[in-house]
Formats: sequence, C-alpha cells, structure tokens
Amino acid sequence: MTPLRRSLQLLPLAALLALGLVLRLAHARYGLPFVWNLDERTHFVNRAVQMFNGDFDPGYYQNPAAFTYLAYLWLRFLYGGLGFWFPLEWGTVPRQFSRDPTEIWLAARALAALLSLAGVAALYFVARRTFGRAVALVAAALLCFAFLPVAYGRIAVTDSGALAGSALAVGGAAAWVAHGRARWLVTAGAAVGIACAFKYTTGLLAVPVLAAALLRRGAVRRGLAAAAAGLALGALLFAAANPYLFVNFATAWRDLREQAAVAGLARKAGQAQPPPIYYLDSLRWGFGLVASGLAVAGAIALWRRDRRLALVVAVFPLLLFLWLSAQSRAFARWLLPAYPQLALLAGVGIVHSAGALAARVRALRRRGDAPMAVTGSRGAAVASSAPQLATVALTAIALLQPLTADLHQLRVAAAADTRELLREWLVRSGNVELRAVVEPAVPERWYVVDPTGVLPRWVGRCADEGGFGHPGWRVQLPGYERCARGKPAILARPDGALAATNYYRALYPRLIDQYRFYGYCTVITMSLVRDRAERASAAARAYYRRLDRESTVVRRFSPYRHGARPVPFHFDHSYLYYPRAYARPGPLIEVRRLRRCEQRRGLPIVRLPIAPDDRPAPGNEV
Repeated sequence: MTPLRRSLQLLPLAALLALGLVLRLAHARYGLPFVWNLDERTHFVNRAVQMFNGDFDPGYYQNPAAFTYLAYLWLRFLYGGLGFWFPLEWGTVPRQFSRDPTEIWLAARALAALLSLAGVAALYFVARRTFGRAVALVAAALLCFAFLPVAYGRIAVTDSGALAGSALAVGGAAAWVAHGRARWLVTAGAAVGIACAFKYTTGLLAVPVLAAALLRRGAVRRGLAAAAAGLALGALLFAAANPYLFVNFATAWRDLREQAAVAGLARKAGQAQPPPIYYLDSLRWGFGLVASGLAVAGAIALWRRDRRLALVVAVFPLLLFLWLSAQSRAFARWLLPAYPQLALLAGVGIVHSAGALAARVRALRRRGDAPMAVTGSRGAAVASSAPQLATVALTAIALLQPLTADLHQLRVAAAADTRELLREWLVRSGNVELRAVVEPAVPERWYVVDPTGVLPRWVGRCADEGGFGHPGWRVQLPGYERCARGKPAILARPDGALAATNYYRALYPRLIDQYRFYGYCTVITMSLVRDRAERASAAARAYYRRLDRESTVVRRFSPYRHGARPVPFHFDHSYLYYPRAYARPGPLIEVRRLRRCEQRRGLPIVRLPIAPDDRPAPGNEV
C-alpha cells in the first residue's frame, strides 16, 4: 500500500477525532470562574498548580498522580514555552490561579479532552491490526461519541487518561493471540502500567494480558516471558508517574485503605440503586442502549469465531463490573476504563450483523425472489456494497442516542448555571454579607467578591479605625455600609466542615429556632443537597417540612425547561445533565425567607448549621 493511500485511509479517523474534539471543547467555560465538579475542584489541577512552587509531591494518593503531573507539564508548556501565544493576565500560573483561574481550568479541560481522544485513536490502531479496518473505525466512532467518554472528556479529572492504556492493553493482548508477535504482548503489559497511572482499578487489565500469554498454543513459554517483560515495564512506568506513592508509602497505604474502606462499606447518602443495577443502567445512557446490545451480540459472534479472542476482549469489562458491584458506592465513571472493550465488541457486533444482512440480500438475489431493488445490474451493485451500507446504517442507529445526548449536554453547558444566576441576583439586589444558610453545593470561590481578580465598585479599602494594624475593607451599598478587618464575601460563609455527603446529619427541626436567634433569616436550599438529605434522614425530612411551613420563597432558579418535571437526585444525571428535562446546569435553587425573623448581616457569632460532630444531640425531635 502506498503512503498516500495509507494516509487517505486515516481521513475518517481524523474526522472522528476532530468532531470529538469539538464536542469536548465547545462551551468549555461552563461554570467558570467557578468549578462545579467536586473532583475537578479538589484533586488534580490545584495540586499541579502547587508544583510551580517547587514541591512535586501531590500529597494526595487516593487516585494516581499521572493526570496531576501531566497537567503540570501541560501548563508549563502552554504558559512557559508558548507563553507568547498564551499570556497570563496575572503573570504566573499560581498567581493567575489564585486571582482568576479561568484560563488554567480551560487548559486542564483541554488536556482531558486530548487524553480522551488519545483513547479513541489507540483503540482504532490496535483494533485494525486484529479485527480489520471496518471494526476499528466503528469501535472508534462508538468510543468517540458515547455520552460518558464525552462528558468526562469535558472535565479536568483523571478518568479519561485511562482509556488509551486500557485500549492498548487489551488490543495488544488480542494481537498476540491472533498473530503471535511478542512485541504486542510487551506493549500490552506496558499499557497496563500506563492505565494504572491514571486509575488503580485498571490493574485488572493484567488478567487479559496473562490470559493471552497462556492461550496461544505452542508459544506459552514465549508468551509468559513477553507478558512478564511487558508487565515489568508497566510497573516501571507506573512508578515513574507516581514516585511519591513509594517515597511516602506509609501515608499512601493508609489513604488507600481508608478510600477502599469507604468505597466498599459506606454507601453514599442519596444512593438509591445497588451497584450492580446502577452500573448496568449506566450502560443504557452512558454507552447507549443499542450499542450495549450490539456489544453483547459482538461477544457472542466473537465467541463462535475464536473463543480465545472473545475471552481476552471480554474478561476485563466483566471483572471490572464484578469488582465495582462488590463496593457499596457506585459512580458511572468508575466503569469508564472498560468502554474501549465494549466499543470493540460493539464494532464486532455491527460488522458481523452487517455481513449477515448482506448474505441475506445475496441469498434473495440468487433465489430470484428478491425485491426489484436488488435484481439486475443495479441489484448486483447494491449486493456488492450491502455490507458497507449495512455497517454504516447500524453504526448510525447505534450512535443516534449518544449523539443526541452529547448535543443536549452542549446546549445545557451553553446556558448559565443556576448558582451563577443566584450569585448575580444577590449582587444586583445588594443582598450581600447576609447571614444566610447556603447548602453546600457551591465551592468556596463562589463566596468571593472578586472571582476574576477585580474588585466590584462597592468594595474598597478604608482607614484603620478599629485597631486592625492595616487598612480595613469597606463595603458601601444602598442602605448598608461598613468598614471591617476582613475582606467581604457575597454571603456570610457557612461552616466549611460541612459537605453534601454529611450535611443531612446536621439537620433537625429545632435548628430553625437557632436561625432566628442568630439572624439567619435567609435559607438557600439546593436540590443536590436537599434531595440527598431527605432520602437519608427522618430528622432532615422533618427539618425541611418545618422550613417549608415557616418560610416564603423569595426567588427560585430552576435548571429545567418550562413544563418539565424535576429530575430526582442521581449521582451522575444530576451533574452530567443527561435527562432532557435540563435546560441549564445546576441544581434547583430556592431562596427562602423565614417569617418572624430579623435578618442580620456580617460575620456571625455562630456559623450555622453546626458541623455534625459538634452539634448538640437533637433529642426526640422527630
């Protein structure tokens, strides 16, 4: 094959990757300068920014550090080597991140998108080697446009990074079984380490690599040697990407055990489905209902054709599903490393089904009872192109649901988040520095008066009149003026110890009396928190019933389209906005004003609600 023809064959893949990049990067500014995904906000990019101060220990071991280090190198490349193209308004990466982190987050989200597409490209190249160009292209398209890979290709977290290693590991193992070249098995073993550098659970990929080494007749010894060499290389790659995991092994091991204990024993408040059902259901919307059915058909077809290949390709998704089903907590993204294998099986299923349909057309033509469209010279042309036409048609049917969901999520991301609308309303109305109860569905930056590094006109400095030792901060609004030591915030911040996961433990009906006593007359509820709390606690349900009775809704900010029913809380749908009911991101927000309550401003004596471990026992409240 000439180089020109080989290049032309890559055009469909290039088109897929270009469209996939557009899907992942369009409206990438959603939520900024605030970051709404909890894992995006706390685990990776902020630690990469800290590395610019010279300490390369991420100090976090519950997830591998490969994405953190790549984010650091990526930021240094963009704002160092290409700084003349990507200048930072505030000069340095740490200073920019503290003043206005928007550009840093955009760069990190772009990195996640590129890693996601690297998984698509890797799947294509390894699948083409063993299963043919048609299967490879179909599998790449399914992985490129499936809803969950697209959704997490838009978020600066580690999950997308595991796709390429997962695809290479299983694809390399399958190539060894099919062709017997040791370099493929070495590549597969090394890819296990690459995948593990992003997600610990991908260590299960060692099983198909070792299985492949044992399944090629007459070459078991050579296969085991190649697999051992590859896995050893993978271990070195993993260690290179996670050096401080070994330097601080005692701390890391403690963190990993704690994480495993929490994931395996403690179900999250608000989780309704048991993990096996949750993960099976996640395939319906995360991968696609038709695509999932075709993956089953592909596994059956591959089993009939070559049981060794079927075992190598299907064992990792099955093992990962069983492992995750044994945990108490469930998140769809934890199954994401198995999506390359599911896409490959679905590609086999589509091409096999298309071939069966084409064979049926040829059989009808030979018998002479075929429809007019498939008889004569035109029929011969149709019959010869039937496999390709059927493959395109089945692929389009399989992609209809994912692409519809991708475009819907894009439309949602283009709109302002309800939490942004709430913040703008508070500032415009002058209702700042209120003692308010804000449920923990916003990050700390949401409270900052200058999230883009520029102070609003109603904030300035004032003379030291209270013995501060330095100039104070002045707030001047219609009907409200003060000069105090501390920098103002949009609202008096709640106790930082409270998170959405344990917020329900702080709620009980008599808490509303404390709101009135301390001047917390504004209570802002958010469905992301309220729905979980009401599922988890009878005391929380009683608290919300009393709050509804004794307060008036001042303002409501809804993420739903007009006339749509609210979406029940879901650990993925409520954050990824898959349901069609969503018109904008964010929770349903209600700003409530307690009746018979004197609203106060400024820093409170007591921050309410009190952290669960500190609050007094509510007694027989319910």
